[in-house]
Order: sequence, then structure tokens, then C-alpha cells
Amino acid sequence: MLTILIQLGVDGVAGLLGISALLLSLLIIPIATELPEKVNSILWIRREKDTLAFGNITGAMVFQGNLLPATGIALTPWQARIEVLSGVLVTLAAAGWLRLHSRANGLPV
Repeated sequence: MLTILIQLGVDGVAGLLGISALLLSLLIIPIATELPEKVNSILWIRREKDTLAFGNITGAMVFQGNLLPATGIALTPWQARIEVLSGVLVTLAAAGWLRLHSRANGLPV
């Protein structure tokens, strides 16, 4: 899949799969790029190295969730579309909902 993605680009692969490029970019590609970190973390957990596993997952999330998109937005003529803004709003609403329910159930956040 990676070689096909590199050859065709996101738009080409999205066309082959019959889904939108935005859906591919928001859901499928992040899962594929995080798989190595997940596998390493599972292996470390099995070896009782939970600190390494947690640090690996957290670092990967921060890097891929903040630094890469910020760099892409800063270096390209990016225009926010309604689909992207709705994805941001859904994410913020989900985070707010989780925060409220975790506080209501006594989980420290």
C-alpha cells in the first residue's frame, strides 16, 4: 500500500479505494503511520517496560499530531475547507465530552 500511495499520491489511492482523499488523510494514513509505534509499545509492555511504551506512544502522537500538520500548514497555501473545519469541531466536541465525563466519574484529568 505504501508504494502505491507514493506512486499515485493520496488523490490516486483515494480514487482507487472509492473514498474521499480527506477521509483517507484523516483516518487511514494516521493508523498506518502509527502501527510501528503501536507494535513497539506492545512488545515493551510484554517485557514490563511500560514507561518506554507510554513515552513512545505519547511522543509519536505529539509529533504527528502537532509538528507535521503545523509545518504543512505553514509551508503551503493552505485554505480551510468546511470538511476540515467540521472535522476539527467534531474532534474538539469529543475531547470536551470525554473531559466532562471523566471528571463526572471521578477520574483526575
